[in-house]
Order: sequence, then C-alpha cells, then structure tokens
Amino acid sequence: MMVLLEEDKINANEPEWTMIQLSYIGEKVADPDDLILAAEKIDPMIELYVPAISYTEGDVTVQQNFMDGYIFVRNIAPEQLNRLMRHEYFLLCLKEAKQPATVTDTYLNELKEDYLRRYKLKFKTGVNVRITKGFWEGFEGIVVATHDTQINIQVRTESITKIMDIPMFFVELLDRNANEYGFEDGLLDLEEERMILENLDSIDEEGDDE
Repeated sequence: MMVLLEEDKINANEPEWTMIQLSYIGEKVADPDDLILAAEKIDPMIELYVPAISYTEGDVTVQQNFMDGYIFVRNIAPEQLNRLMRHEYFLLCLKEAKQPATVTDTYLNELKEDYLRRYKLKFKTGVNVRITKGFWEGFEGIVVATHDTQINIQVRTESITKIMDIPMFFVELLDRNANEYGFEDGLLDLEEERMILENLDSIDEEGDDE
C-alpha cells in the first residue's frame, strides 16, 4: 500500500505538482485538451498533467485514467492558481496544513506503475473477456496469459480458434466473472487514492483547528 510520505515530497531536485480536484464538468464533459487549454489561457508557462495512460495500436488510441477526477499543475503562481480555480472545470485545490498539496514525479510514476499492476490482476488466466476496441471489437474469448500491457486471448468462433495479443485497455471483463473474482464491471478501485485524500483532509482539519 502506498502512502504519501513527507520525505517523498521534499526532494529539492524534483519539481512538485499541485493536486487539483476536477468539477463534474471537468471530469465528465471536458477532455484533456480542454483542461490544458483552460490553463494555457491563464499562462502558457503553466504545466498541466492529466494522470492517464495512453495506448495506441493501429489507428485506435485508448486513454485510461489512473486517478479519476484529479489533475496536477506546476509552474503556477498563487494568483494564477486562484484564477484557475474559478474556472468551471476545476473544483478545489487540495491542501495540506493550509498550503497546496503537492506530489513529485517519482510518486506519480509509482502510482501509475502500481495501477498497471493492479489493473492487470483482474485478467486472471481462464476469465471471460470481450474485446472493446480495434479490429477484433465485439469478439469474446478466454484469457490464456498476460504480459506487460498485452493479454493473450483465445477466441473461438464456428470457423476458427485463434490466440491473439490484445492491449489490456482494449478488453473488458465480462459480468459473469464479477462474483467469482470480486470485481464490479471489470474495474478496480484505487485504495491509494482514498488514502491520499483521507490523509490530506485530516492534516488540513488539524491545521484549521490551530
């Protein structure tokens, strides 16, 4: 389990990202380019990071968020941050002891790698899946093996039996596996996200009491 540790946040050689929660519009309606454009209109030097993994195969690209509802910014002055928070896409800046909460590149990379590891766990050998993207979209099959971000799937039809490599973000777990393996709709919750938010909320509440 990953916990936001103070020593992970004070590496002087590593720029820090300020953590911002998106509004409903920012999360459900706006796409990443909209969020970036909103920041650039305030100052083109502002860096904005959307915590997502993009995977492209052929002419199909899938973007999988590993921390839904949040983005990260840096190279932003306090006044610019206040202007950004007045935009309809952004809800609030998470705080720690009354200061904007920040994380490093190292932490975000670790979070992404842990998400990939846990995401892949649901595709156990023998589970039933449906291909949702690409040339084989709509076909169903059985997971034979997983490696890196690819899944070996055996697809059977009346005329062929074929084992193919499919990107794991192009595949969904079928509902009939949910009870057996404890997944809902083929998605895994990030325990790390809950821990981060609870930790930051508790620290901020302590700061308010002072």
